[in-house]
Amino acid sequence: MAATSCRIIHLPSGGNSHLAGMTPDLTEAEARALVQLLRRTLDFDPYPQAPRLDPLKAILAKLDPPAPRPEPLPPLKSGMGPTHGQGRRRWRG
Repeated sequence: MAATSCRIIHLPSGGNSHLAGMTPDLTEAEARALVQLLRRTLDFDPYPQAPRLDPLKAILAKLDPPAPRPEPLPPLKSGMGPTHGQGRRRWRG
């Protein structure tokens, strides 16, 4: 049995990282493929709230921002409650 070696790469943290200013130069097809891969990875992970997924979620938010949420409806004016059951009533005879 051959021995295998494992190499651990430590990336510098903080603002002095040489990777901090990098922006990927992706084609539209490459960006779409990366978004699909990230979504599949996040959707099928057995621990969706794991902190290790936070960087992947951040990358996905940058590549494919979520659609803006619609504004909520204004509150009902006074005297205008729900109309459930107040429409035409059937005669019970």
